[in-house]
Amino acid sequence: MTIVMGMHMGHDASVAIVRDGHLVAFAQRERLSRIKHAYGLDRATLNHVLDQAGICSAQEIDWVAVTSTQGSDIPFCHLSGVELNYTIKSPPPLGQRYPNWLNRSSEEILTLCSPSMFQRVLGHPRDLSTSNKFLHFFAEYRDLSLDALRRFPWLDRHGTHPLWERTKALVDWGELDIRSLMSDSVPASAFQYPVILTMDGHNIPGIRLDHHLGHAASSYYRSGLNNALVVTVDGYGGLRTPFAAGGVYWGAGNHLFPLMPHGLMHGDWFDAVGEHVGLDAIGASGKLMGLAPYGAPDYFDKRFVGNRADLKIHKLEGTVDTWLEHCRRQGHLSNDIGADSGHFGLPFDRYQVNVAASTQALFEACWLLAIQAGQVLLKNAGVQPSGLCLSGGAALNCPCNSRIAREGGLNPMFIEPNCDDSGQSIGAALWLARSGLEDYFGRGEPMSVQGVFTGPSKNLEIDELRSMLPPGVTLEALSLDTATQNAARDLEAGRIVGWFQGGSEMGPRALGHRSLLAAPFDRTMHYRVNALKNREQWRPLAPVVLAPKLEKFFDPPPAERLLPFMLATATVRDQRLTAITHVDGSSRVQAVTPDHGSLFHILKAFEALTGVPVLINTSMNGPGEPIVERPEEALQFFLRSGLEALYLDGVRIGRKEKNG
Repeated sequence: MTIVMGMHMGHDASVAIVRDGHLVAFAQRERLSRIKHAYGLDRATLNHVLDQAGICSAQEIDWVAVTSTQGSDIPFCHLSGVELNYTIKSPPPLGQRYPNWLNRSSEEILTLCSPSMFQRVLGHPRDLSTSNKFLHFFAEYRDLSLDALRRFPWLDRHGTHPLWERTKALVDWGELDIRSLMSDSVPASAFQYPVILTMDGHNIPGIRLDHHLGHAASSYYRSGLNNALVVTVDGYGGLRTPFAAGGVYWGAGNHLFPLMPHGLMHGDWFDAVGEHVGLDAIGASGKLMGLAPYGAPDYFDKRFVGNRADLKIHKLEGTVDTWLEHCRRQGHLSNDIGADSGHFGLPFDRYQVNVAASTQALFEACWLLAIQAGQVLLKNAGVQPSGLCLSGGAALNCPCNSRIAREGGLNPMFIEPNCDDSGQSIGAALWLARSGLEDYFGRGEPMSVQGVFTGPSKNLEIDELRSMLPPGVTLEALSLDTATQNAARDLEAGRIVGWFQGGSEMGPRALGHRSLLAAPFDRTMHYRVNALKNREQWRPLAPVVLAPKLEKFFDPPPAERLLPFMLATATVRDQRLTAITHVDGSSRVQAVTPDHGSLFHILKAFEALTGVPVLINTSMNGPGEPIVERPEEALQFFLRSGLEALYLDGVRIGRKEKNG
């Protein structure tokens, strides 16, 4: 038995345990610290995951795989008893697989590390123009001095290849011969470096893994595919290393082969455009996705599709400012700036919504071009992939995913539910177990819905719950079957219901264990749910539907494996579902099977009452908050929000009816 611990130390920090090649425990720090996108790990999160996995001592851990956000050193301010160091020695089988360029002393390797992000930010606290996100993610900075901060310098460098030394235009990839990259020597050596994790006095050998190889591994090893094209994109637009913004990979058996860095900027641009149109810097990309359908892609220009080298062909600079200048010019020519958007109550003018729509169209076109270019690379090498895997935070864009499923030319298509940086710990651990150590052989099993609910579960005793309730709040202990029936009746009566069950779901979207549910029929319900969450009223709400009834109510995309994880959009067919229908007639649909747990049975019961197996499903949290993790947080949300009914693992919390 081999145990690998994955540790992602950047924003959306997380820990994972992989035993004999299979994920057995996982947690995101934000769910425990209550700081959304929390940066850096703490001992509490580490211990939480070890408890989940039944690990009592650091001596039980055989290997460690570490990742971080690009260019970001790692804080150890809350990791008591834990140290991390680079080394030039590692036991077999990894010890014989490092490239010559890294055969140097551990002191010399520090000269290759990224400049300290902490010095840049904490050393200049008044200059927050580029660090406001970091300061939000790393709230501990308020109590720390730079001199006292224990930190581990981050190495973003990796091995190189003549094909990677200069960004190639995607339109020219048909001329490239990548067969020299398709052996186990490059992925096994170029994107890792040996480290030693000392935990409670015990030394654990391991690796630091390149950021985007972590993304690629997180998707590929959970896809169940044995031969796949893998493409990663996230919100980083820097040029620190060739693969800093993502790349194209080939998954074959246990191995992942980095083929080419794509050099795309559209993930970074998407965030920047969100801020440009006035969206909050934290979460701008997700909101821009919802704003885009209000506009028209009038400013889309195919000259901007591709990477910096593609744009250079058209004499364009590869910066977001160039794109925004183009949009502003088109907005002035069309008299859109300052003009009414045409949507009642929308706090954006026509220019802002058209910029959103045009950027969404550009985003989709860039993804598609990279996927097409990747297929050309493999075809020229004599390889026909049997599927497509996407990862990185940009893969959370549901309209784009649906378009790729329709036009990308590869099915099945898979994206893991925590394709954002929280999945890095899983990807790093799976890569080390399956490719680095080759401890696991054979085809991986497709990720199951049950595999999403790996978060810790903690119940409160009835007496403990009762002691926490103020006057006017009721408590009723029910069997789980009775609770699902009662919840359906609450929903049919027009109540908004909180549903809390078992372990929490991984990733940024509630999938039925930490959800707010409501009936989908009345448009006023859309306003009520958004108001309850203190959420912008123009933002859409997503539906859940019984998987066997999906096509009766929605025109589904062909990417069936995305539907259980709320990663694709579909056109709404039933005009009664006004609360979940966006302005363009679409909806970010989640198809529910029995594996989702009691949510499936609530939908069945709601269908028996109303004839419709569809509900609103949104996450149980307020603005700027992570999804609730523990029963206490769900109860606090109930008390402060005005939620009408909360079910905590079968216990119904309600409010006494007012007389008169």
